[in-house]
Amino acid sequence: MSSIHEPIPEAANLTYFPEWLNQLRDDVVLRATALNGELQGADKLRAVIGFARTLYEFQDFRFAGKYDDGFIEEYAAQVGGHPINTVVIVHYDDEGKVESVTINHRPLTSMLHFSSKMREQFGDTFGPNRFYSGELPADS
Repeated sequence: MSSIHEPIPEAANLTYFPEWLNQLRDDVVLRATALNGELQGADKLRAVIGFARTLYEFQDFRFAGKYDDGFIEEYAAQVGGHPINTVVIVHYDDEGKVESVTINHRPLTSMLHFSSKMREQFGDTFGPNRFYSGELPADS
């Protein structure tokens, strides 16, 4: 496996650990297509990412490496038989701590399935309607 700062051309495994998880600011912000709104806080982000990683049946990395002031991961995976493609964009502050993480999943049906699995785990722990429940919230 390449170091965290070198591109990973291809890896189909679940052994990869995103080292940036060890560099989170206390007030880090998570934005994701599978999430309504955003979450703030290192503990919340670790809980969400930690559980999300257990849902993947595999991860096939197409790229993981540094760019400008951040880090990008791109991989294909599968959750409950649903193929899902993911891009993770990590931004660092001037001290090298992660200040924000943006996670985009596609296609829509797979993302909704993924979000519903997150809801089964977390419910309204982080606020009402954070994850997909099968219904669209009234304010959408």
